[in-house]
Amino acid sequence: QNVTISFSSPLGRGSGLVTWNSGIEVDIVGFNIVELTNKGERIQLNPAIIRCEECFTGIGHTYSYIIPKHKSGRNIFIEMLRVNGIVQVFGPAQRV
Repeated sequence: QNVTISFSSPLGRGSGLVTWNSGIEVDIVGFNIVELTNKGERIQLNPAIIRCEECFTGIGHTYSYIIPKHKSGRNIFIEMLRVNGIVQVFGPAQRV
């Protein structure tokens, strides 16, 4: 999982484009983009789960998602939700 954030998103200033890729997509339900605050709070930035694109093929996929009103790009992580309920966390996103 390579997680990056860019501030040259189509929505303009203050928004960020988060990009990540998955390896083999087996038993994955989908993804969440979360911010982990300095106090350890988890803030989900996407309103609904980002569905797995290659669940039936098993190959990897590159995902992009725009998060509005996020200027710093710090502490952004990807949660990968698996069918068995396990949540794997990747990141933090690296600025590009």
